[in-house]
Amino acid sequence: MTAKPFTQYLYSLLRQTGQECRQLLYKLARAGAATPLPRFLVYAMAIVLLISLIPFALAVVLTLIVFRLLIAILASSRQASTEHSQRPHYLHQRQQSKQAPNHHN
Repeated sequence: MTAKPFTQYLYSLLRQTGQECRQLLYKLARAGAATPLPRFLVYAMAIVLLISLIPFALAVVLTLIVFRLLIAILASSRQASTEHSQRPHYLHQRQQSKQAPNHHN
């Protein structure tokens, strides 16, 4: 029985939101009818341009993030390889002798 008040609240909320959207669209339509056609076309083109720039800007930002991550990964792998090469020479020989079996029997 607790679902009934929630569904009534949800219905009321959606109905109020719909009324406000209709009022807003009505005001926009009246304002659009009152403006001259060239100005209205400029506004429409500006809105379309903004809507099309949002995905482009998002793609550029994501590309830069991926690029920075790749650079960080390459830098860390390069740093690890330079740390390995800066070890003393006798440690490299000792490590290689542990890895390679001795064939001098």
